[in-house]
Amino acid sequence: MYEKVDSLIRNKQETYNWEFIFPGANIDAAKEATSLGISVENVYDFEASSDGVDKMYSLVHEEIAVRRKKWK
Repeated sequence: MYEKVDSLIRNKQETYNWEFIFPGANIDAAKEATSLGISVENVYDFEASSDGVDKMYSLVHEEIAVRRKKWK
């Protein structure tokens, strides 16, 4: 399964310049992301709680805003 998802993700990255993020709680998010072809720099570990989810989405939102400015 990992190989198929990795292949699909890599295709979108190479063909369409897509970027993927990987939020993960209660797992080794970096290990899981890299096994799917997602860069460690796009991994967001967070606490599995309401507050943890809020903080993670705030971080992701800020990062996406920064990246969008670079694309313009």
